[in-house]
Formats: sequence, C-alpha cells, structure tokens
Amino acid sequence: MPSLSRTSVVLAAVFVASLAQAVAVQANPQRLIAVPRVDGLSDLGRAPQATRVSVALTLPYRHASQLDDLLDAQSTPGSPLYKHFLSSAQFNAFFAPDPAAYTRLTQSLRGFGFSIAREYPNRTLIVASVPVRTAERMFGTEIHLVSQPGAGVRYTNVRQATLPAGLADSVISVVGLDNLRKAKWMHEFGHRAAGVQPDKIGPPLHGPDGGFGPLALAEGFDFPVQHGYDGTGETVANVAGDVLDSDLSAFESEFGITRTGTTLRTTIQSPGQDADVEATLDLETMGSLDPGADIHLYILEDPVDAIGEQAYNQIVTDNSVVAVNSSFGVCETSDLAYALAAQQIIKQGEALGISWSASTGDNGAFECGSGQLAPAVIPDVTGVGGTSLTVGPNGKLITQSAWSGGGGGPSIHFKLPPFQHGIKGLVSTTNRNLPDIAFPADPATGYSFYYQGSWQGPIGGTSWASPTFIALEGEFDQMEGAREGKTNPHIYAMFKRGGYRNFIDVTTGNNGYPAGPGYDDATGIGSIEGYKFAHQL
Repeated sequence: MPSLSRTSVVLAAVFVASLAQAVAVQANPQRLIAVPRVDGLSDLGRAPQATRVSVALTLPYRHASQLDDLLDAQSTPGSPLYKHFLSSAQFNAFFAPDPAAYTRLTQSLRGFGFSIAREYPNRTLIVASVPVRTAERMFGTEIHLVSQPGAGVRYTNVRQATLPAGLADSVISVVGLDNLRKAKWMHEFGHRAAGVQPDKIGPPLHGPDGGFGPLALAEGFDFPVQHGYDGTGETVANVAGDVLDSDLSAFESEFGITRTGTTLRTTIQSPGQDADVEATLDLETMGSLDPGADIHLYILEDPVDAIGEQAYNQIVTDNSVVAVNSSFGVCETSDLAYALAAQQIIKQGEALGISWSASTGDNGAFECGSGQLAPAVIPDVTGVGGTSLTVGPNGKLITQSAWSGGGGGPSIHFKLPPFQHGIKGLVSTTNRNLPDIAFPADPATGYSFYYQGSWQGPIGGTSWASPTFIALEGEFDQMEGAREGKTNPHIYAMFKRGGYRNFIDVTTGNNGYPAGPGYDDATGIGSIEGYKFAHQL
C-alpha cells in the first residue's frame, strides 16, 4: 500500500487545524452493562476470591463530532478530503484521547486495584485485570462461575452492572465482566451430492468434495482478478484462528492457483478449533480470489470479549492493511457494550482508510429474536448476507436466490444511517437495515474446503460471503492505487446513481423477509459485479 501523498497530508492537516481546538470529551451514555444472554449455562455459584476478571476499557475520542464529519468528507465525491486519509500520527494528535487523561485513568485504575495488562499508543484501549470482589464492588454486580456447553467453566456477571460515575465519564464501554464464548462463527457444512464421484468433478469449477472452486465466484461475479488485478501490493486482514499452510497449498494446487501473496500472523490468543475452521474457510476464499495480496491473520479464540477488542485495536495500531474481514457475530441485544467498543475502533480505522466487512448470520432474519449481529449491524461495517448460487459449466452466473439462513433485518440500537436514506424496500425507515450486499453462502451450493489434510466440504455460511467481498476490496484498492475507507457510502451512492448497472439484483427466495426487486432485508442491494463496479469507484 503506498504511503499518503503530500497533497493528502496537507489537506488532512488543513482540515484538522481548522477544527475547534477545545471540544470536551463526550460522556458515555451507556452506563449499564447487561447480563449476557447465552443459552445452556449452569450456575456454579459465586466466583471464588482468587478469580481475576479481565476487562477492556474503550475511551471516547476528542472532537467526536468532527471525526464523524471527517469520515463523511472522506467518503463523499467532490469533497476536498475525498479518500484523503489520516496517518496514525495525525489521528492520535487530534482525535485520540488526551495523553494526560489516558495516564490519569490508568493511574486511577491501579489505585482501585487493577493490574494494567496493556496500553496502546493510540490511547483508545486499556486492558486490565482485577480481583473478582473488587470488580463486583466497583460495578455494583455479582459474578458467578458457570458451566457453558462446549466451553467449560467460565465466569459471568449475573446481575446488571453499572459504570461508576467517575468511570462513565471517561470510557465508552467496558467489556469483560464475563468470559463466556459468545461469538458465533458463520460457517455451515453442506452435503456432498449423492452419486457424485470426486474423480469426475475435478477443477476448475468443482473440487473433489463437490463444492464450488474459486472460478464460480471469480467468473460468476466478474472479479478484477479475471482482468489482471490480483491484489498485488495490498494487505487484507482476517480476525479468527490460524491455518495450516499445507492446507492452503493443497487447496490452491487443486484449482491451479499460484498464490504470490504471503500469510502474516499476529497471535492475540490461542485459538479453538471452530476459529481454525473459520480461518481456513476465510483464507481459502480470500487467498484464491486475491492471490497476489498478503493476508494478515489476527489470531484468537473469541473475537467479542476483551481479548477480541485487542485484535481490532491492534489492527488500527499496526495500520498496515486495507480491509478487515470479520466472519463472526454476537447479537446486539446480548452485548451492546461490545458493539459500541467495536464501532469506536472501526471509526478510527476508517479515518486511516481501512474498510471493514462482516457476516450477517446463518440462521435467518430472526436469529437474535429482535436486532441483528454485531459487528455487521454497525453502520461503519459492510454487512454481507447470503445467496444460493447456480452457475454454468464455465463459471458464468445463471441465477441466485436469497439463502434462507442469511441474516438480515433492522437493528434495535443503531439508527438509520445517511447512506440508507431514500432507499426503497427497507423493513425499517428509522433504524439500520441489514444486509448491505450479498454473496453466495448456501452450504447446499457451497465452497470446496480442504482442512487438516483432507477435503471436507462443501462449506458455506455468510463466513463464505464476507471474505468474498474482502477479496474484492483488495482488488479494488490495487486498481485505484488507494484505500477505500468507509465503504457503505460508496456502495449506496453508486446504487442510487445507477441502479443495477453495477449490481446483480436477487429477487427470489427469503430469509424470513422476502427478496424482491431492488433493496430488501434478505439480500440488501444484491451482489456486486466486480470489474464494472471497480471502474465506477
């Protein structure tokens, strides 16, 4: 990724210098920390004194309203700051929390008995641990040990907690009064078609397990890679587990793909098997569709706890990638504190030019009862829903329909973002609607999948759809020679200008909401026609 141009730096500096110089930090309106909604827990009683609770505290930015103005300007064609992104130093100098205030907060936490585990140069996050009784007193709650199916003994607050007045004025959210596994990985396995023999399928369209190969996506949606743009020079990120390089090599070899990009790794936490399955699907998707791009793995077990916040904050601190894939989610009704913290960090990433996408879910429109999955529901994230795919023998798209499992519908917390104003077909005209776009996800028409030395697909879920879009992002950025930043305004503006000249409408099927002509809460705008879309950016 090329560095910011001199013109970009000057424009950004002029914009920053012109802002008011003394804007107070906004107090946090979310003083309550809810009891997590997780099924199947067995209460084992009050957590012993020896238990330590790990928390991540996310701080509010200075000049928050001006940050929103900057993000709008960066994503508005005709603005003098259109696609002129800040450096980390510029962001930290004006928007990051005040250094003295950051230091005072860490000192205060130590005075309350916290051990500070990690501080960051962007001053956005403080990671700390504290004895359980201190946490209970400070947050006015009670913390119990519980048995969680598949996760063993964990701890959680069993009573709604409250941010104390002094802390509520200093942080956006506190995540970590529980360490339950709450993230849902968005992959689903399909079934090999009856009577299909692996030696009669073969590349390039199908793999030995009967799943589609990369050609079905690259040709079906006219990816720029079919026109010579393979992501070379770009780096994209994935937040999940680790992968076996031998698995990736076997997958690529089967489909005749020579990957020139490298795989980079930052381990935040030792991953579990589900996270590794997820990462393998993500990388076999991104690496095969974007073979020239580097892929940076931010490795962890559960991305929606205090550890997970560190992954996002490490990404913006490193500031080395152009786009981030998140093939996971947690209901906004279950963990609003996480959603608010993630949104704060994602906004910083967008100011630096980083784009974000996430899976909308694999259990239909009402997976959360009401509300949607975060991070997809955050307006700063492109929420990618799911379709069922039919292609011809040469990979050309024949038809798509809404996949019944694809997530979608209105948020209960996030208001209708400006880019969705004027869009017909929204279920809610007051709150954020999902998805924004959709790509193949139905495991019945799923992707080929090589894992731990054998073919185990087909596999699908919106965990297949979201990395498909991130592969496109890498190619878009290569074509432009620039980052995209906040992506949703670009997508919706193009749709409002040109309708379906650069998109593929999905008009059949449903996920609980019916698909139809134009936008719908089953497939959003529809799918992107990659090369045509790229030329309009």
